[in-house]
Amino acid sequence: MKRGFSLIMAIVFIVVIITIGMLSFTLSNTSVKQTTEQYLSEQAEALAMSASEYAIYAIQKHDFSQNYLDKININSKNGVLKAEVFIKYINTKSKPENSKTDFTDKDNKIRAVILTTVVKSDPNIIKDQNIRYVRITTQKP
Repeated sequence: MKRGFSLIMAIVFIVVIITIGMLSFTLSNTSVKQTTEQYLSEQAEALAMSASEYAIYAIQKHDFSQNYLDKININSKNGVLKAEVFIKYINTKSKPENSKTDFTDKDNKIRAVILTTVVKSDPNIIKDQNIRYVRITTQKP
């Protein structure tokens, strides 16, 4: 009887140790995934801020005697994230969609813009998670 009870206790002890090992492995794996997701979301937010600032710089530098600047594309260094900035001009005398816009008119000044910055992850590089961050700001360039 003692030998049978000892064998059952040894089996229960092994099952408990295996269960604890599996739980610790699962928690460790979940922690790594959460850390990666948090890192990439912070990178997306930082890229969105940088892309918005670069768009303001590009608007200030752009020659509006020919056309309006309506979109800017920016890629991160490692290629994981891509940013697109869509520019909508508001409070101007003419609209960029109008084909009859007089670009030589000196009163046609840009008073404000709405910047819609969309940062997306490249699905070819990151397959298991999709990152998309949108930032909309109104600026006076």
